[in-house]
Amino acid sequence: RNRRAGAPGGFYVVAGVGLNLFNREPTTCLRDMLDGAGYRGAAEELTREGFAALFCREFESLLGVLRGQGFAPLSTRYTDMWMHTGQRVEV
Repeated sequence: RNRRAGAPGGFYVVAGVGLNLFNREPTTCLRDMLDGAGYRGAAEELTREGFAALFCREFESLLGVLRGQGFAPLSTRYTDMWMHTGQRVEV
């Protein structure tokens, strides 16, 4: 049976993202990464609200491509950023 997201009897997908913006310990944070890459001004101006707005803008754009054209246009970008080649991943 063919099911579509949001259709009666279909399914919904919930995506969750967590990013450490400011807490240096016990791991690393985006502010330190920006500063270390030479973007001190951006690191100093980083806010939760600003990052959320940038993230949502990019996410909505990618979601529009996915809905309209499927995964094919995003495939190369995805695989270029894939971090788990050669690693065992459990879901």
